[in-house]
Amino acid sequence: MKKIVIIIVMGFLLVGCQQDTSKIDKEVKGVVYNGVTHGYSYEQAVASGDIVQESGITENISELDSFMSSVDDGNDASIRITKFLTKSVPVINSLEYRNNKFEYTAYQQQQVIYDDISVNETSEHTEYVLTSGDESLVILRISN
Repeated sequence: MKKIVIIIVMGFLLVGCQQDTSKIDKEVKGVVYNGVTHGYSYEQAVASGDIVQESGITENISELDSFMSSVDDGNDASIRITKFLTKSVPVINSLEYRNNKFEYTAYQQQQVIYDDISVNETSEHTEYVLTSGDESLVILRISN
């Protein structure tokens, strides 16, 4: 009987002491998100036309200007904003404009619909802000 109790206790200890690697695996081992997989490099993001931010540097700002022009003209448009926490860990967000609404999908979250986008400029930075009613979300901040 003692052996059975010891085996059961050891089993619980082994199960309880295992590290939950499912989140790490999802982040590191090739989850497809917004059309890209882990291993999506800074260089690939820039070459794909993403608006890319890393360590205070922003690449492909002209893509954002094109997006804003399309929105101003009432045309459907989409962009991908990729922020690198390190050179190898992308956080990929997408923004689509269609049917006079903005659909923003943050990294591994569900889509949220916004009514408008505004550009707020200060001497220190430029912010792109989505708004809907009383809600707002800064999707991109670029240092001047």
